[in-house]
Amino acid sequence: MILEPSEKITTTPAESRGEQTIALQSWLAREYPSTFNLDAPSPLKIGVHLDLAAQHPDIDPATLRRALKRYCERRRYQLALAREGAVRLDLDGQPAGEVTAEQATIAKAKLTAWKAKKPAKSAAQGAPAPAPAPTPAPTPPPPRALAGRPILRLKKPSPGVVAAVVTRREVKP
Repeated sequence: MILEPSEKITTTPAESRGEQTIALQSWLAREYPSTFNLDAPSPLKIGVHLDLAAQHPDIDPATLRRALKRYCERRRYQLALAREGAVRLDLDGQPAGEVTAEQATIAKAKLTAWKAKKPAKSAAQGAPAPAPAPTPAPTPPPPRALAGRPILRLKKPSPGVVAAVVTRREVKP
């Protein structure tokens, strides 16, 4: 879906939601290059979606919401948002506010959470994995255990305390 600035923004039913979102996002980058820079994004004005909806009433609100969410949830945008005092831009690329300390803290928390989910570089580069610890041999039952009485055994590997009850069978000679 290639659009000129003067064209109406419409989608065909054959296009998936993802294709519609990507098409609208690329259209926004072409229509408003000073605001929607995919390589070096700047924080957007609070309420920029309202300005877009007012200027382009033919845009589907759900598709616009998805396109803006996709744009704003990128790592580069969050890095720009993490700078307290960074200038927010309106649709014309003009300053329209600043990033507050609370907003920067939220962006930093998102970046930290993403970094925590990402596997370590050493594991991704093929560093040898640590050898697994050998499995200890099962311990024999205590000598005073009586046949038919339950024995309580604690399993050590689990983080919480887990108990397993084992009933001893009587062995016939």
